[in-house]
Amino acid sequence: MKKYIFFTCDGSTMDPDGNDTENCQILGWAEGSDEQEAFLNFKNEYKFVNSYEKVQCQELASEKIYRLI
Repeated sequence: MKKYIFFTCDGSTMDPDGNDTENCQILGWAEGSDEQEAFLNFKNEYKFVNSYEKVQCQELASEKIYRLI
C-alpha cells in the first residue's frame, strides 16, 4: 500500500500583523494502492472532506519526519 497526504488550498490564516494570508491546510493521511483508492479510504474515515471544493494529494516517499526549526 502507498501512503498519501491530503491537503487543500481553500483556506486562509491571519499573519502576526493581522492580515489574511492564503495558505494550504493538511487534511490528513490515507493508504491505498493508488491515489483514487487512498482518497476513497480517506473520505470514508474523514466525512468533513466533502465540504472542500478542491482536495489534492501527494504520495509520500517515506514516513520520516524532519524537524527544521
